[in-house]
Amino acid sequence: MQPTAATPAPDEEYGSTFKDLERQHRTYLPKEQYAVIRLDGRAFRTYTRGLNKPYDEQFMADMDAAARAVATALHGVRLTYVQSDEISVIITAWDPTRDPDEARRGQLMFGGAVQKLITIAASVCSVEFNRRRPDGGTALFDARAFSLDSPANVRDYLSWRQADARRNTLSMLARTKFSAKQLNALGTREQHELLLGIGVDPADLPVGFTQGRILIPGTEPGTTTFTHERTHETQTVTYERSVLNLSDAPDFRTAGADLIPEPPRTR
Repeated sequence: MQPTAATPAPDEEYGSTFKDLERQHRTYLPKEQYAVIRLDGRAFRTYTRGLNKPYDEQFMADMDAAARAVATALHGVRLTYVQSDEISVIITAWDPTRDPDEARRGQLMFGGAVQKLITIAASVCSVEFNRRRPDGGTALFDARAFSLDSPANVRDYLSWRQADARRNTLSMLARTKFSAKQLNALGTREQHELLLGIGVDPADLPVGFTQGRILIPGTEPGTTTFTHERTHETQTVTYERSVLNLSDAPDFRTAGADLIPEPPRTR
C-alpha cells in the first residue's frame, strides 16, 4: 500500500528518527564565554622520532603553518598558541574592534556546535600539516573544545600549556646530553641542575621553542590595481587586509593579558 499524505514514507520516518538521535548528542559552547579548541598530534612520539634534537626548526615552521590554517578557517579567533605538537585556539563570539552593542550580538561559528568546530579544526590542521610534509608519513591531529569564563582563566590556561612546553623542552634537551638511565626518575629541577653542571644552560634555547609561539590577528595596508571596463582607465586603490602576526609567546605567568580581549561591557 502506498503511504498517504498523512503517513510519512519509511525513509522520512528514518530521517526524522536519526536526526533526533543526532540532536541528543549535540552540544554547544556558550557565546558569552571564551571558546577554546586544543589540537594535539596523535602518536607524535613516534612521528617525531627522526627529527633534529632538541628542536627542529622545520617542524616548528610546519606547526605554525598548520596553526595559521586553522586560525584562518575558524571565525572569531583572537589568539592561537603553538607549542611542540599542540595548538590552542582562543575564540570569541564578540569582535573586540566593534561597538559594544554590536559586539554583543556576535555568534560563534556553527552556533558553537562542538562536533563541527572540533572536526573542522582537526581536519584543517591535519591536511595542512601533511601538505607541508609529504615525506614525513601521515600525521593526524585530534581536537577537544571547552569554554572559559574570564580573561584571567584564559591566561591561566595558556600558562598551564606553556608550563608543559617548558617541561618538554627541558626533557628533550636533557635527553641529548644524558642517557635514559641517568635521567631515570629525575624531575625538572634535577634535570636542569644536571645540564648546568656540564655548562649547558636551557635559557640559551630559542624562546619560540621553550615558550611557544602565538598568532595574533591584525591588519596591514594592501593595494590592488584594476582597469575600468568602460573607461579603460587603470586605478590603484589601498585597503586594509587581515593578517595573522606570528611572534614568540610572552611568559603568560607575568605578561600577555593585553592579548586576551575583554568581553563587551553590558549597560
